[in-house]
Amino acid sequence: TYADWEWIVVDDCSTDPRVREVLATAATEDARITMIARPTDGHIVVASNDALAAARGIYVVFLDHDDLLTPDALARMAELLGQADDFDYVYSDEDKVGADGHFYDTFLKPAWSPERLRGQMYTSHLSVMRRSVVVEVGGFREGYEGSQDHDLALRVTEVARRVAVDEARQGLWG
Repeated sequence: TYADWEWIVVDDCSTDPRVREVLATAATEDARITMIARPTDGHIVVASNDALAAARGIYVVFLDHDDLLTPDALARMAELLGQADDFDYVYSDEDKVGADGHFYDTFLKPAWSPERLRGQMYTSHLSVMRRSVVVEVGGFREGYEGSQDHDLALRVTEVARRVAVDEARQGLWG
């Protein structure tokens, strides 16, 4: 439902050549899609930083390969961001969906709490961060693989002017 987006897809040296073919075709068919083909496996941090370097938008959203966006997720985030010009980080609730299509493990996220974030990475999936703030704090740091999202969120929220949750109870399923 929200058309003003760009999708930077980083193929981090896939072993199946069909993956690159599918991604390249998608990028050819839709100008909003940019495909980056890494020549070597850089892993999650390097691939994410490659995507960040290519991003042109004001905000960035990082998705995993197994994440699913609800049809209105980006529109909801844009609506929340439109409520104030000082939001640097917003996040939504999340849910999981099984192979059979049934949802489970709903996580209705609490209001922003820096104390809780120090002990639990509760804001990811779906997180939207102001790109300039992510760049300011240095993006993803090598050596933090496996907890790179938490590390980034901690550093971003240290300098963020305002952080909020989308209280409409919609967002990412994944």
